[in-house]
Amino acid sequence: MADENVYILLVDDDPNVRDTVRRQLSRVPNWHIAEVEESSAALAHVERYRVDVVVSDHDMPGMTGLELLELLRVAHPAIVRLLLTGHDDLHLCLHALNQGVAHRFVCKPWDHVDLRAVVRDSLAAVRGNVRI
Repeated sequence: MADENVYILLVDDDPNVRDTVRRQLSRVPNWHIAEVEESSAALAHVERYRVDVVVSDHDMPGMTGLELLELLRVAHPAIVRLLLTGHDDLHLCLHALNQGVAHRFVCKPWDHVDLRAVVRDSLAAVRGNVRI
């Protein structure tokens, strides 16, 4: 349904990337965006707050985005997990998809309309074609 609230968590150590993604995703009505700069903060956030979608950078200090999404897959399988990567590493992205770690991936630089579509399509697929 069109008026459904969606809670998205951005995880990226680069504040400029977080700001850009937040501005683009917040253009969609009823999409609420939170952001953190590291994986450990993301894990704490999902324990305290409702999170429907996690958009995580891969290349971060401490714990990679792929490692974070794997932990979320096990602990919170209903969360839609998207990997944001600046690498042209097709092997990494295929691994993430094939293992069910990520629902989709987005390569940097991305098209803003495509980013919103990836989030919307992933939500619909995971929720059984719920229209957002």
